[in-house]
Amino acid sequence: MKPDKLGRKNKSFPPIVINCDSCGADLELHWNEQSCNRAFCNRECHLLLKTNKSVRKPELRYAILRLMRDHPLEQWNVKELARMLDQSYTRWRVNAAVVAQLLRTMKTSVQRIEPCVYELKPEAKTGPLMRFVVRTGA
Repeated sequence: MKPDKLGRKNKSFPPIVINCDSCGADLELHWNEQSCNRAFCNRECHLLLKTNKSVRKPELRYAILRLMRDHPLEQWNVKELARMLDQSYTRWRVNAAVVAQLLRTMKTSVQRIEPCVYELKPEAKTGPLMRFVVRTGA
């Protein structure tokens, strides 16, 4: 701990290095600063997600995948996932039917274990999530 200019011993933590969810570039998260909760390296990478027209509701698809990746729970019931998204995500109303329909269309990143229970595939746990949200090619 190092003292600040008033002599208080404030805690300082080392920066956390994560990958951008769009391009995969490294970015540092610093504790207790303005940009401490970022997922994209710059505004252009974030706008790639927001302005993408290859799929419907790309932001909601990204929110589902990010919650499944960052939360310690391995297997997700659709109702639990919908409840958590509905409490934190305010742009759309989310219920179990909406989440189940989106998960059925994201077969490259999510696998179905039993009816209404899904888990994230191992290749989706590392690297940028945008490769699973948007469609590439024709």
